[in-house]
Amino acid sequence: MGHANSASKVIPLDYYGCGETRPRRHRRHTHVIGQTSTSAFLRSTSSIVQLKTREALASTFMTRRQLVLFHHGIYS
Repeated sequence: MGHANSASKVIPLDYYGCGETRPRRHRRHTHVIGQTSTSAFLRSTSSIVQLKTREALASTFMTRRQLVLFHHGIYS
């Protein structure tokens, strides 16, 4: 049972961007979602909120490589 517990904790970490395998496969899909929904939301907020929101999103489900693409998506 202990093995199953540790395994179930590792899977969501990889899915949310802490791992390198799954985020690479879903990078394009995540980038498209970030461009459409998040950019429109950030444009209606202040610059300070934009920075903090981007940092929160980056620490939540994005890698540093994705953050670069996400940054270009907001200002493109």
